[in-house]
Amino acid sequence: MSLTKRDIAERFARLPAEKQQGFLKVLRTQGIDFSRLPIVPAPAAERMPVSHAQARQWFLWQLDRESSAYHIPGGLRLSGPLDLGVLRSSLAALVSRHAGLRTVFTRRTDGQAEQVVLPALELDVPLVDLSGEAQAEHLAQAHAKSLVQAPFDLTAGPLLRVKVIRVGEREHVLVLVMHHIVSDGWSMG
Repeated sequence: MSLTKRDIAERFARLPAEKQQGFLKVLRTQGIDFSRLPIVPAPAAERMPVSHAQARQWFLWQLDRESSAYHIPGGLRLSGPLDLGVLRSSLAALVSRHAGLRTVFTRRTDGQAEQVVLPALELDVPLVDLSGEAQAEHLAQAHAKSLVQAPFDLTAGPLLRVKVIRVGEREHVLVLVMHHIVSDGWSMG
């Protein structure tokens, strides 16, 4: 199968940002000038109706946008060396692979919600280093609680938040929080 320049440009446009950088490096090593490829529009966001459960979550969020009642938290204790770059890349791949993690919601003209699956979404994975703190475990709990209680904006996303908290040289806590409109307890398992 022979790819046209347009095929290559369209495939490139669908790649997440970190994969695009790697792709450009490969092109340079093969002597291919990326600027010679055609310009194609970025993939459009996909719109679709909401489920009954999502419509209920949208309605409840409209009533109280500051509530954390429908946040689904999870945490993992990580012991041993942690390669934060690999963790961030893994989470980026997860977001890229699962449309629900790239979904936001918008109000249609009739006031009802509509799902918008974004073609790409940048997930921030900050590191909080508490390893030198005397009360590291207590402070880690406070950071985790703060992440869980921070409101989500269903229209802007992302509807997944992640934070890595270093409590010791080889001890970390990975905190994940999702809004119930894109996940449920069963899925978190």
